[in-house]
This record gives sequence, C-alpha cells and structure tokens, in this order.
Amino acid sequence: VLLLNNLFDNIQNWCVEYGAILSTNKCKFLHICRKNNCHCSIESGNFNITEVDSLRVLGLYLNKKYNWKKHIDFLKSSLSKRLNIIKYLSNTKNNCSTETLLSIIRALILSKINYGLQIYGHAPKSYIKKIESIVNSALRFALGAFRTTPIKNLLFESNILSLNAQTDILTTKLYRSIIYDNYTPLKKIVNKLKAAKKIPRIPSVLYRTLQICHILDIPLDADIPRTKYFPQWE
Repeated sequence: VLLLNNLFDNIQNWCVEYGAILSTNKCKFLHICRKNNCHCSIESGNFNITEVDSLRVLGLYLNKKYNWKKHIDFLKSSLSKRLNIIKYLSNTKNNCSTETLLSIIRALILSKINYGLQIYGHAPKSYIKKIESIVNSALRFALGAFRTTPIKNLLFESNILSLNAQTDILTTKLYRSIIYDNYTPLKKIVNKLKAAKKIPRIPSVLYRTLQICHILDIPLDADIPRTKYFPQWE
C-alpha cells in the first residue's frame, strides 16, 4: 500500500510540474486478494481513490474474485439485444438467406465474443454456457432448425467452431508474442513460469500457452529473428 501511495504522489507531482490535470474523481482501483475482509486504501494528501468491486480494463470487466462473472454477464446482456436482430431477420417475411444470416452472426455476435476470448474463455463452464446458449439460438434461427437439433449438427452445418475450440486456437496464437517479444515485461513473466516447478492451482493464460508449446515441440529458448515485412506493392 505504501508503494502505491508513493506512486500516486509521484504522478501528482509530475502533473503539477508539467501542467497536467489529474481527475481524481474518475480514478478507481480494484483490490484482488484471497483473504476475507481484506481492505486496501490509496490516498495522497486530500485525495482518496475509491475502491470498486469491478473495473473495466480494455473492454474486459475484472472483479475482486477474478472469475469473469461480471464480464460474462455484460456479454450476455449485450448479445441478447443483438440476438433480437437475427430473430427478426430470420422471419420468412424478410426473405433473408441462410448465408446472409450466418455472416451477420459472425459480424454481430462472434466478433464480440472473440475479443479477449483467450483470456476469459477459461472461466468455469457454468459461466461459458450463458454465452453458448445465445450462439446456439442464433444458429437455430439462421438455419431454421428445431430446438431438439443437436448442437454439433448446428456447428457443422454453419461451419462455425465451438467456443472451446476457438479459445484453444486463440490461446495457441499467443506463442508468437512469447517467442518474438524478448525486450518486454512479458518475457520476465514467461521466464518465471518456465522456472516454476509447481503446477499452479488455477493456470494462467501464459501457462496454458507454454503447455501448448511444449506439446507442439516449439522451442522457446531459441532467439528467433523477426522476419522483415515487405509491403505488398513491392
């Protein structure tokens, strides 16, 4: 806590020196801790930053328990509104083809789900099912299928992967950042994970990526030079 207070003091001093204004009313912090009834306060002079139960960072909602429940509930409410659009267009009066409806599903629903899926996609299955049900309903509207149609058949006919498969694919793509980024703080975290002997109780996204690299026999210690990018017109 003392380090955070000193950091906040340094930020305020920098703002005063360079003529910037820090809006303290908009400053909030989230305290993630395993202990029960553990409180933390960040203050500097007359300013006191308020503590919140959930915080939005780059479009992802984090909460104190770090279980992605807040973010998935936000996705569910947002996707339910978009599902009404597909439900309306799937009516026979609108004469909308199946291919068009599937394209709309990819643009309105899947694009929003895929953002950050490699991070929150490893949440408990009970949370992920809230989003899967909306995707399955959208596919039933687009294909004109019955409610008793198996989900595997819907995914096969629409040529769309399940959320678990999409999570694995997006997680696998992170290995490029681990291999090429040698001068970022991410490299230090990866080195600590490689040196750790104990398996974490809740594996992080980086730890899962390292496991995939080990299964695919991808060397992580070798310095692989980044290839030059040439524009298409050359």
